[in-house]
Amino acid sequence: MVYKMLPNVQNEGVIRLFKSNEPNRFKDGDQCRDFIYVKDVAAMTCGFLDNDLAGIYNIGSGNPVTWNELARAVFKALGKKEHISYFEMPEDLKGHYLNYTCANMTKYFKALESKDLEKPIMHSLDEAITDYVQNYLVENKRW
Repeated sequence: MVYKMLPNVQNEGVIRLFKSNEPNRFKDGDQCRDFIYVKDVAAMTCGFLDNDLAGIYNIGSGNPVTWNELARAVFKALGKKEHISYFEMPEDLKGHYLNYTCANMTKYFKALESKDLEKPIMHSLDEAITDYVQNYLVENKRW
C-alpha cells in the first residue's frame, strides 16, 4: 500500500483512506492491518533454513497498525506535512471489508522457544517505511 500511497503524496500532498464502515468500533482510518516489511518476512522465512523446524506458521508482525499510522509514516518518510482525507467505502465492500487483521504469532514464537532460537529483530513501522520509501521508491529502485 505504501507503493500506492507515495504518488498521491508526491503529486497531490494527500493520502485518501476509506471512511469506517463500523464507526462505533473504528474511527475513519483506524481500521487495522498487520503490516510487515518484506525484509522482515524474508528474514523470518530464512530463519527456518538453519534448524529442523517444520510446519505451517503465520508470518506477520503480530501488531495491528491503523491505516492512519501507515499514512503518517509515509508523510514522515518524505518529510511532508500530513494530509489525510477520507472517502466513502464502495457499497460492494461494506459488508466484506475486514476492519481488523492481525497475525497470531503464538505458534511461531513457541516453535522458536522450543529450539532455543532467538526471535528475529524486526523493523519498526517508521524504520520500515522510511527505508522502503527513501531507499527504494524515491530512488525508483527495486529490491
